[in-house]
Amino acid sequence: MKDQVSESVKLVYPLRLVLKVAGITSAAWYRKPKHGKEKARRGPRVVITDQALLDEVREEITRGHFIDEGYKKTWKRLKRRGIKVSKARVYRVMRANNLLSVTRPKPERKVNEHKGNIKTDLPNRMWGTDGKRFFTRQDGYVRWRMHSLALDGFLQPLSLCLCLVDGAPQRIVNNFLE
Repeated sequence: MKDQVSESVKLVYPLRLVLKVAGITSAAWYRKPKHGKEKARRGPRVVITDQALLDEVREEITRGHFIDEGYKKTWKRLKRRGIKVSKARVYRVMRANNLLSVTRPKPERKVNEHKGNIKTDLPNRMWGTDGKRFFTRQDGYVRWRMHSLALDGFLQPLSLCLCLVDGAPQRIVNNFLE
């Protein structure tokens, strides 16, 4: 109806008027129809079939210097020879035909059993120490050590020692907490 000429005025019907009479929005009019066309795969068309790619991969593996070679090295060598395929496709073909190199399993790690709770059976049996080294403009590198003694289930700081690295005498600050 859009391209038809009005008999009385001898003009083409305006699209806005046609859509208003039909009760259709302009977005619906310009929307491309979904039916009739199959959705094409993205990317360029495949030049080489999977079987031909598999033959090329097997040939590249036999040419290789190592016993097992992964898909990345194989893909790079195919690329150098002028065979343009994606890395994911080489991986898929090699995985489907059990041509991937053997991967070593990750070693089992020990789980840290220490939860941060220190419980003592008897007093004056467990000692702990901690230290930190930091730089000051006046003294240079300074070490800070805190010695702790586990008494009655909790740590009580006994002394703080500030020691200068350059061999100056140690300054000991006794810090007994009640």
